[in-house]
Amino acid sequence: MGKQLTIYDIIWEIESEKMKAGIKLAHLKIDCMALNIERLSKHLGTLRREPYQDSFNKRINARAK
Repeated sequence: MGKQLTIYDIIWEIESEKMKAGIKLAHLKIDCMALNIERLSKHLGTLRREPYQDSFNKRINARAK
């Protein structure tokens, strides 16, 4: 038979699982923040008109016609 768990063993297991979940959640939050920053930078890039972007857009539109 296996060893009998004490209340301290159970608390230790719960706390270690909470820590693992917290680390995973932190990683997910970081990934989401990076994705939001990437989206925001793309959005800002479309708001800011650069001369080369205008010429690029003209070429794309000419091909589409």
